[in-house]
Amino acid sequence: MKAIREKFIGIIFIILSLGIVACNKQGTQFSNIEQPNTIIRNDDNPIEDPPVYEHASKTDLYIQNSEQKVDILWIIDNSGSMEGEQSDLASNFGTFINDFLMQSIDFKMAITTTDSNISFSQYDGKDGQNACNNSYLTSSYAAANEEDFKDRFSNCINVGTDGSGTEKGLNGAERYLERHGATFLRPDAFLIIMILSDEEDKSSKSVQEYVNQYSSFKDENAGLIKVYSIINSTTGDIQSQYESIGTRYKQISTLSNGVFASIRSQFSQTLGLFSTGILTLLSSFPLSENPSTDPNHDDIFVQVNGVSASEYVFDPYANTIQFNIGYVPATDSIIQIEYQYIVQ
Repeated sequence: MKAIREKFIGIIFIILSLGIVACNKQGTQFSNIEQPNTIIRNDDNPIEDPPVYEHASKTDLYIQNSEQKVDILWIIDNSGSMEGEQSDLASNFGTFINDFLMQSIDFKMAITTTDSNISFSQYDGKDGQNACNNSYLTSSYAAANEEDFKDRFSNCINVGTDGSGTEKGLNGAERYLERHGATFLRPDAFLIIMILSDEEDKSSKSVQEYVNQYSSFKDENAGLIKVYSIINSTTGDIQSQYESIGTRYKQISTLSNGVFASIRSQFSQTLGLFSTGILTLLSSFPLSENPSTDPNHDDIFVQVNGVSASEYVFDPYANTIQFNIGYVPATDSIIQIEYQYIVQ
């Protein structure tokens, strides 16, 4: 009996030894050096290794301005279903602009439409033309004639409903910048493109192509351009057969680190949120690329006049650097922001 028990223990010892050897071999196979592209787990579920992206370094340079400047281009859908929305925007405009006036923000605005029909009149809003004389839609005019300024905006923003039913809002913004960018845009100002439409954009180019085209008007400061959209954002927003989800507007708002909101939300609330977001942007420094989130490449280095700075926060949604209260750089300071981004 003793002999049988010793033989059985010996067999168990051999099996355990083989198991240990097998585990050691498996450990070597899945080391950091020899790890395969696909790991087979115990449940036979293959899990792909994370992809490896190419990174590039970027440095954004800014000079702190004494004034906060913003150029706002409104793109208004002038098709047959938009009378109510234009009226709502006009009547709630004060919610959007009052804080700009109180804080003495240096702004200028222009209005055009989603109608891409060839135009011969400067003030018809078609094919990227002005919908009205925008010399009255500036902070300087508003400071001297606030009520008249608001009345003129309300009249201008009601662009009518006899426009094309093939809405091309992204094309309208591009055509406006091509026609009037040289006189409307200021190189050190934010460009906010505000879109109001209850249908999908039907412009001919891809959304990314429009992002690139808008960015070209800001040279190396592409982060200064943001797109804000008031659109049908879900199927629940759609109220008639003439409406559709503004998927392309949502995409361009996201790609430009802007914001989109439902056209069915209260306009006073939406415009108030947009106003607050833009005013926050004006005290921030936008990045021209989205920094990498890869732990090996996600460092952001900020210098003010050549000295390393740490009293700031990075807002990944707006893609901006915001200095903490009491540490905002003085006028004419040079701000240098270094980071890495993923090459597309």
